[in-house]
Amino acid sequence: MEELLRKKLEAVVELRNFTIEISKLSPKTDYEKISSMIDGRQKHVEKINAFSEEISKKEGLYSKFGEADKFSSLKKEIREVFKETAETDNLIRKNLNEELKNVKNILNQPEEPTRLINIKA
Repeated sequence: MEELLRKKLEAVVELRNFTIEISKLSPKTDYEKISSMIDGRQKHVEKINAFSEEISKKEGLYSKFGEADKFSSLKKEIREVFKETAETDNLIRKNLNEELKNVKNILNQPEEPTRLINIKA
């Protein structure tokens, strides 16, 4: 069980680091890269979910023998890394939303008159 929790922690740290990489990109110039990296995060999430399923199966056995609390420090560390990842995710969403608002504002603004007169002779 401890080995599974350590592997899950490694996977969660990888996800956090990958998320931090995404947050360092500019939504103005790297939108396509951000989009593809967000799609790529799914592999990390699936890996974490696989560990979670295995841990859930084994937790039932450990709780029967009263040893479930034995791994609380690892579980706490995993939760902390998830929390950091969620905060970075929120920052990414905020930056993307702000950029989308800017683009919408630019698209919705009427063109300024050019004050040029087209004269045909």
